[in-house]
Amino acid sequence: GGGGGMKDKEGFSLYTLLDRTKSKMGRGRLREMMLQPLLDVDTISRRYDGIDLFLRSDCQSAVGTVLALLGKVGAIDKILLRMQRVNAVPMDFLTLSQTLGCAVGICTTLAGEVREVLRRA
Repeated sequence: GGGGGMKDKEGFSLYTLLDRTKSKMGRGRLREMMLQPLLDVDTISRRYDGIDLFLRSDCQSAVGTVLALLGKVGAIDKILLRMQRVNAVPMDFLTLSQTLGCAVGICTTLAGEVREVLRRA
């Protein structure tokens, strides 16, 4: 799981219970969501609808595909920083290309399989 050094600082909390992040950026986003929770009922409802969609048994193939693709995503923030500083190495370009390919795969999966599930619902 994630959390890194956060677990030491946080102790046992809702944050550490929920923290399954894989990156520093993911941990920061989770922390931001915990510190600034949604307040708008419509936005909360849409988020719950999204969660419900991904928990449906007929979406599990798409969920598996999306999770596998997310597992291949590289540390784009670090790569872009190295590129900005003209300090990139060849592997950065390969990782960036792979990550963009994963992003396309995720969009394709969501547009295809998940849209089909919604159409049948």
